[in-house]
Amino acid sequence: MVFPHAKLNVDGIVNSLRDKILTGTYPPGERLVETDLADEFGVSRGPVRDALKRLAGVGLVTAKNNVGVQVRTFSLADAKAFYQLREALEVQVAQLAAQHAGDAEMARIKYLLHEHEELIHRHPDGAYVQDEKDQDFHLVLVDIASNPLIHKLLADELYPQSVLLRRSHRMVKGRGAKAFFEHQQIAEAIYANDHVLAGMLMTRHIQSSWRSFYSGQQCKSENQSDDR
Repeated sequence: MVFPHAKLNVDGIVNSLRDKILTGTYPPGERLVETDLADEFGVSRGPVRDALKRLAGVGLVTAKNNVGVQVRTFSLADAKAFYQLREALEVQVAQLAAQHAGDAEMARIKYLLHEHEELIHRHPDGAYVQDEKDQDFHLVLVDIASNPLIHKLLADELYPQSVLLRRSHRMVKGRGAKAFFEHQQIAEAIYANDHVLAGMLMTRHIQSSWRSFYSGQQCKSENQSDDR
């Protein structure tokens, strides 16, 4: 038998599984069976078990008795708490970015939004999922804000969960275009170095994102009830 991922260490297994989770290859609720993954990667169950524990530590998988390990699904309570944390941190990020942004930083934002605008034009009713860190509007602002503690929390610890949660917005028609417009508004405030307005607009953006998620989950629940 040929193992395409043969000889991967734990870090390699973590990275591979993380990519598959964040790109939707393994969707929320998908079971991740140690023996199957060990066969896939050509390793024993030990490294797979260690990799799954690390993914659980960053909030991408959960382990439940009599169920096993699954890709994480967000309850409404979990999602609400996550959005509240994002709001608290990202309002500060927007304000700091508006204070620190110079010509080079503004040019970086403008170039990024130009690329995103083309994506929205190609898929006007679709989601606005930015899978790569250097292509993510929020993380670009984190870089510009230049606060290492906030960077560690948002970019290193919360970003994977944020991507996983955003994928739920694929159920909400037109959310991508709306989110892009909100990003443009925040960017305009940053170009003007107006930190008060940038913070206010970021508050509105995160709250709008939460309402979108909530609406999508409600529609999903209603459809599941109809199917039964």
